[in-house]
Amino acid sequence: MPPYVEARLGNKVSNQVRVYVNACPKMLESNQRSNDSIDSSSPVINLDMKGLFNFNFKARAQEVAHQACSNDCPENVRRTCHLIYGSRDARFVFVLMRANVENLGQHTNPCAKSEDWDEKSLSELNYFRDMARNFAKGLDLSKLHERFGVWVSDKVGVDDADCPVGDFTSYGYVIKGAKDSNNKAYAIVSSKKAVYCSGEGELEEAPQIFAHEQIGHIFAKLDDEYETCNGSPQGFESMPHYNCTDPKNVVNEGIFKYKTKWGELGTVPHQGCGYSNTLVRATLNSVMRNHRMRAFLLFGSLSDFGPINEKVIKETIENYPNGYDQWAEKIIYRCENNE
Repeated sequence: MPPYVEARLGNKVSNQVRVYVNACPKMLESNQRSNDSIDSSSPVINLDMKGLFNFNFKARAQEVAHQACSNDCPENVRRTCHLIYGSRDARFVFVLMRANVENLGQHTNPCAKSEDWDEKSLSELNYFRDMARNFAKGLDLSKLHERFGVWVSDKVGVDDADCPVGDFTSYGYVIKGAKDSNNKAYAIVSSKKAVYCSGEGELEEAPQIFAHEQIGHIFAKLDDEYETCNGSPQGFESMPHYNCTDPKNVVNEGIFKYKTKWGELGTVPHQGCGYSNTLVRATLNSVMRNHRMRAFLLFGSLSDFGPINEKVIKETIENYPNGYDQWAEKIIYRCENNE
């Protein structure tokens, strides 16, 4: 594996750029390489002429500095964890990593059908990296992407010692398989972990799914804003309930004007929050309510967090690890039966 990355114009090898990083002397010699082996392949960037003018060679060189050496290299230059979005120096870290069903322990498989990842397959690794980049775009919904860093691990398992540990670190595990309506991504807030099915990473709304689970639930401790009565969610009583409120705390002050804990940001609350049709949310539609389908044009395009949830995320950053007390509320779960 040569210790450089090649940038080629289409299939032509002229005008190529080689960036040498962490070179292992024994690897400078040419050797025959297989087409689908991580340990013996080199990263190649294929560009057309249009893409060349927009390509950031410096950023790509920094990225491959964490990929250049294989297992033949000394321990101090091996890299299995790479920054794919956000800030390298962020205090708040998300790690996306492949996992197999056996790694989930007692937790639910999010896929309808699943199979194990092949850790030695370069094609599977590249497929996962593309998927992870799609998930990571969810940082843009927080409008504070420079405060977070999303990293991707080349390993299959539950952790990677090469990945950074921030003041806050959350792992997102991706199971290889297909999903259906009954199997979906979920967050385990207590352990700062999320679990996804690989099929979700291919979706247009993958950024919203990541933002919902790891930024919304795990980092900011936001409630789901669903109104379907599915019973009290696990840990409901211990959640701070920033974005849900009890209707008894909403005061009608006139036509389409209410007094709530959210002040001017929540003057028109909406019924339905926290898997309850009696609790109230501040935003008509947000990524905490509608993150798996394209919203109607009336509500904008793919949903974002909305002003209430954005403020909770910002305050959580500024006050970490102390949380945001102003909108925290104790709520006893209840849901009326409409039948």
